[in-house]
Amino acid sequence: TRGDTTAMVNAIPDEMVTTFAIAGTRDATRERVEALWQIADSMTLAAPAVFVDPHEAGRYRAAIAETFYPA
Repeated sequence: TRGDTTAMVNAIPDEMVTTFAIAGTRDATRERVEALWQIADSMTLAAPAVFVDPHEAGRYRAAIAETFYPA
């Protein structure tokens, strides 16, 4: 049904989530990204944009920057 967010989320197979999303500790995400570089020629690391409080998304963006793009 249109607008049924719960049904939409439940319709996404776990395999799709693990293919397109990475979550975990900094070390675990670094390892996963490094493994993906063995088969990928490009990647975009981004915080979730939906179903997440904007301040939480900001913290995720900062963690991505600190982990993968240190100054």
